[in-house]
Amino acid sequence: MPIDKDPIFMALLDAWISGDIDMRTMRERYLDRLSLKEEQLRGRQPGQDEISLDDDVKEKRADGVNRGP
Repeated sequence: MPIDKDPIFMALLDAWISGDIDMRTMRERYLDRLSLKEEQLRGRQPGQDEISLDDDVKEKRADGVNRGP
């Protein structure tokens, strides 16, 4: 997948070149954008977890502590 024509990538690149963000931030924001785009392509709402019957399902509390088998 070519990235040189992606407007989000180009905007992040411009922000990095101008010194507004560092490379780590550029990478994180671009990966977040790719993740969002992938979720949208799969027909899920952003942040909605996909659960398979084969998954070892654990309940995750708001404080980040996992419970379950």
